[in-house]
Amino acid sequence: MDDLISRQAAIDAIRKIYDSVGILGEKWAVDKCQMAIKDLPSAQPEPCEDTVSRQRLLSDLKELVAAWKKYPVMAEQIKGVEAAIGYVETIPSAQPEQRWIPCSERLPEPRIDVWCNSDMGQMVGYYEENVETWYGRDYLELMVTAWMPLPEPYRAETK
Repeated sequence: MDDLISRQAAIDAIRKIYDSVGILGEKWAVDKCQMAIKDLPSAQPEPCEDTVSRQRLLSDLKELVAAWKKYPVMAEQIKGVEAAIGYVETIPSAQPEQRWIPCSERLPEPRIDVWCNSDMGQMVGYYEENVETWYGRDYLELMVTAWMPLPEPYRAETK
């Protein structure tokens, strides 16, 4: 499954790297990288957060480095793009975590529906913080051992 990251976080990463390596005079190089990010197709249909494929962005940046390596005068710009590649790899995913989370590790936000592994089987439930109790549908009290966020609702593609 492709990992999605926020388009704005990717653009900010390019600016941050170029600012930190002192290539402010090379605004065209920053602009070229940022335009590459802006030109990437959105990874999800609207109205979701505008996201891009991390793998596609990394691939495009690596192609840029490969193209610039032909020109020795591009050494500083290449360092900046390589630093940006490292930073893009650390941008948090824009997708919710999709793994079982033991309750001993952490609890979900109170009163938010999640998928629960409980004494009654797997079902949608929520944690009530005030009384430190899990509930399923119809206010059924549950003994939950692990949980995970629900997936995003299905949205039909619009053409």
